[in-house]
Amino acid sequence: DAMLAGAVVDLAWVADGVAQAEKNALSILSYIADDAVALAKQIISLPWVADGIDADELSVVKNIGYIVNDDAALATRVVAMPWFADGVTGDESDIVDTIGSIANSDAALAGQIVNLAWLADGITAAEVAAIANLYYIAYDHAPLAKQVAAMPWFADDISADDNVIVDNLGYIADVDAELAGRIVSMPFLATLEPADAVAVASLGHLAYFDAPVFRQVMSHPTLRAGINDRWAGIVATLSGVSEVNPALIDTLLDPQRVTMERRTIALPRSGSVDLAVIRTGPGARRSIDLLEHSVRSAERFMDEPLPTNYVALLFENNAVLGSSAGTNFATHIAARPRYDVDDGSRDAEFAGHLIAHEVAHYYWNHGVDWVDEGAADLMASISERSRIGAPVEITNPPCDYADSIAALERLDARDADVFDCNYALGERFFLSLYRSIGDAAFRQGFRNLYLMAQVEDDDDDYAGTAVGIGHIREAFRHSEAGLNAVIARWYDGTSTDGG
Repeated sequence: DAMLAGAVVDLAWVADGVAQAEKNALSILSYIADDAVALAKQIISLPWVADGIDADELSVVKNIGYIVNDDAALATRVVAMPWFADGVTGDESDIVDTIGSIANSDAALAGQIVNLAWLADGITAAEVAAIANLYYIAYDHAPLAKQVAAMPWFADDISADDNVIVDNLGYIADVDAELAGRIVSMPFLATLEPADAVAVASLGHLAYFDAPVFRQVMSHPTLRAGINDRWAGIVATLSGVSEVNPALIDTLLDPQRVTMERRTIALPRSGSVDLAVIRTGPGARRSIDLLEHSVRSAERFMDEPLPTNYVALLFENNAVLGSSAGTNFATHIAARPRYDVDDGSRDAEFAGHLIAHEVAHYYWNHGVDWVDEGAADLMASISERSRIGAPVEITNPPCDYADSIAALERLDARDADVFDCNYALGERFFLSLYRSIGDAAFRQGFRNLYLMAQVEDDDDDYAGTAVGIGHIREAFRHSEAGLNAVIARWYDGTSTDGG
């Protein structure tokens, strides 16, 4: 095409010396022109092509070439996207790459994806993840991927919940693609409620780690006809329950033995959050009030959205880890029924602190143990101060095995008694720092530390980063003098000052 050739000759970077990336791009454009000359002309005219092509832009052109090989009309639709014309970002490049990979194996699915309205208005990291998760499913289970892509909640926008669902459907499909397809068709996924994504995450965890229990759950008479919104809230707890007491699953799926009290609240930073208290026996009416107070207090103190929009509290003796009073499994909180009372007993008095501690673990989890437990205990004390005026003070007995956190880190944390020192020393560290630098400075540093914990660290299997003393120094550097005294006392153990 003479006009295309002329457009190439007119490019400034052709006149001033062609770099290797630009040479490769011209080769690909020549290939594209063989099948779609109008598309090649359109690409040549783009501003980010006209001003020179770098390695990232070459990657985009290359992936358009791959798509042309499978479906030239599809490639034309991708290039016509508004965000494609104004310079391609890293996220946009990733989307084009993934669409190209999908088109290579299933052009119809790629076309279905390109038709999604949210793909045209700019690309977010959540949307990149959604397409990547869908590609993972499509690699071996194309019909399921098409089924997911057609769901209204996937087509109208992409949220964090959407990605949790698609990600875990991939794990389920690897175990049983037919069951994964059935799950997508069940009533609870027709429109998304807060518990629904947590329920699919629970099923995905079961499928990945314990396929026999997963099949047991899916074949249970209560769920055989499908999971509805009520049962989704129960299913959300089952992966955690399976870790400590698989025999409890049948009890929780028995409509004659389980009750669920629900409440929806609105939070300033998080928006709508669903709360649930699940029981297999009698309980106190105030427990859901304690749960609501704990959730509100946690969000207020952190000044960051709660990392979940579904908080379920399961009261069961055999549903917590070890001898703990409670456990946060990320999908839900479990606590012993002895705290589901309102009788003036010591257990009743402790219930508020216990629930607030476990709610705080939605923010503080998968990190260094003394940070997670110490932060959660401090937040629990602050929650109880706002509820009943209790003083913010030490709630754990001293550690018998170490007098500093540095010494604790050298011990075997697998020993249950040693592990309890994470509560004792972690709480003392954060409480001393809170008293030393004051509420405003502490909350600023505490929030900084939390945000550091959200940065992805590819060196482990958990989301985010396991923050430790180095991160604390950085997060609280605005209060260095007070921090150093607390570190010397509770971390290094080189001083008796610092709280």
